[in-house]
Amino acid sequence: MRSQCTHLSYQAFVLVLLTIPAVTLLNSCQESDANLASLQLRATCSLSSKASPSCAQLPGIQHDWPNQVVYWQQLLDAIVAPDTCLNTTKAHGIINWTSSSQSNTSIAGSFADTWLNFQVQYYDMPRKPNVRIEAPDTLGRKCWAFAYLDRFWNGSAVAKAGATAGTSTRQLAAMYQTGLPLTMGLCRKVEENCFVNQTYDPSRNGTCALKLDAFHYLGFERENLLRRNILHYPFY
Repeated sequence: MRSQCTHLSYQAFVLVLLTIPAVTLLNSCQESDANLASLQLRATCSLSSKASPSCAQLPGIQHDWPNQVVYWQQLLDAIVAPDTCLNTTKAHGIINWTSSSQSNTSIAGSFADTWLNFQVQYYDMPRKPNVRIEAPDTLGRKCWAFAYLDRFWNGSAVAKAGATAGTSTRQLAAMYQTGLPLTMGLCRKVEENCFVNQTYDPSRNGTCALKLDAFHYLGFERENLLRRNILHYPFY
């Protein structure tokens, strides 16, 4: 009888050992899903100006463009992180969200709409009638955000994560392929135009040193200092 009990105890011990990796993996994937969902919510609440019960739980969320791109990039960084579970329904849905509705410029309030419609219009030369004209330092802050997107976009890693999760990231990649050269170019052009509310004329370049300093130091570097000088100044 003692021998039989010992044998049963050994079997139970082996069974426990065999189930530990599965339980650990389950808990790990639950935590991974929760992390992705939390980062998705932060990005969503930052982009939205409408109050919602979910967003009310995040009272510290900022709604300015530099913070919006930081929240967005944190979500992309989590998606490509090596310890993220990509074989879950939640991961599939969130990655698909980034590359469908959020990469569609015709959906109001999406990341694409905010980036390629709302932010881009501040760099119209000249600005449309009765539209606010932003100061050089404000444009510099916005250009910090464009440069941040440019610096940290990792298309190959995002595409690999999407494939692992069983979804395409082509629309997301297309948004970046359009948006990065467009907006980085606008930052250089607005400098060359010396921030005047007139048609772009590169011959103005270099004739507004004080405004260029405001764009660079009071705008771009202001955001950079808040984030430990994470970027090198990529403009003039």
